[in-house]
Parts: sequence; C-alpha cells; structure tokens
Amino acid sequence: MKLLIIDDHPLPRFGLQSALTTLLPGTEIVAAGSTEEALAALTHPPRPAVILLDLRLPSLADGVGLLRKLRVIASTAAVLVVSAEDSPDLIGMLEAEGARGFVSKSEGPEQLVAAIRQAVAAPAGFRQSQSVPAEANSGAPCPRLIQRIWQVYERVASGKPNKLIAHELDFSEGSGKNYVTRILDATATRNRGEAIVLYAENIE
Repeated sequence: MKLLIIDDHPLPRFGLQSALTTLLPGTEIVAAGSTEEALAALTHPPRPAVILLDLRLPSLADGVGLLRKLRVIASTAAVLVVSAEDSPDLIGMLEAEGARGFVSKSEGPEQLVAAIRQAVAAPAGFRQSQSVPAEANSGAPCPRLIQRIWQVYERVASGKPNKLIAHELDFSEGSGKNYVTRILDATATRNRGEAIVLYAENIE
C-alpha cells in the first residue's frame, strides 16, 4: 500500500512520516509539503490508497481546493483530512466535498492508524474522530450544511444540472453529486425526477 502525507509544516510532516513508517510496516509513505509537490507525487505510480491532508495548507481555502482536485485526480484514494479544527459545520462540509474521513490532531498515532485501516477496508462511508465533540458525531445536521442542501435542492427542482449548480454555488461537480445523493436519501426518492415531483407537491 502507498500512503501520501500532505502537510506544509516540515517538522510535523517528518514526525508523522516517521511514526507511520514504524506503525505501518510494508507501507510506502511519501510526503509532500505543498499542493505542487502533492500533485507531482501523484504522477508517480502506484497511486496512493490513502491520502492524509492537512486542511490548512497554508489556509483553509487551499486545503479545500486541494481536496477537490484530489477527488478528481486521485479518485480511488481515500482522503483523510487532519485538522485541529473540528467544528460540526467544517466536518459536514468535508464529507460533502468527498473526504473519506476526518481525524483530529488531538488524536494519537494509534487512532490515526485505525482510521487509515478503516478507510482502506471500507470502500464507502465517512469516519470521524472519536475526539470530535458530541454535536459533530450525533448525526444531527449542521445548520450551514442544511442551508447548502436546500440551496442545491431548489436548483435541482428547477431542472438545473449538477455542473450548473456547482458553478452557481461555487463547489466541485463531485460535491454537487454528493449533495444530490443526500437529498435522495433524505427524501426517500429514487432519482432526481421523483425528488422534483416531491418538491413541487410539498414545497412550492
């Protein structure tokens, strides 16, 4: 298995690479200190099975932007976001953007290794830190996430395609598909057509 660490801070990056080399014997571990280095690393086969992404690279916008690129360029890799910030709104947004899981920086190496192994073993689903506050782990929707889902639903109901919705709301087309999937699950509908009919019957 190959694992890619993306962190722009040299000492934490080196420490994490050293720890995982010991805890995950037989794993090829590559480290990148910038978006450019990460994208260059992805050109060398084999592609990583897991990517650990420091969210602030060096800013939140940079980290989220790289997450979107990784979901396109390395679509088969499980992206685990590592961050000291663990607000429910942030975690909900990361899940919608296609991250496979979230690991708080307050967790130890053993918990991180468990998250990596779970991401490899489970092809779907979203893994959250055990240390994330109860509000984030409760399954209760976050207000900002609810608002965004409704914004997407309104546009789906008006007949707009995912690409146009993503452009209007400034997120990736893949994130738009994730939001639509959430809408179908929440409304117990099988496709966009049924969701549009339900919206027309109950909302308008």
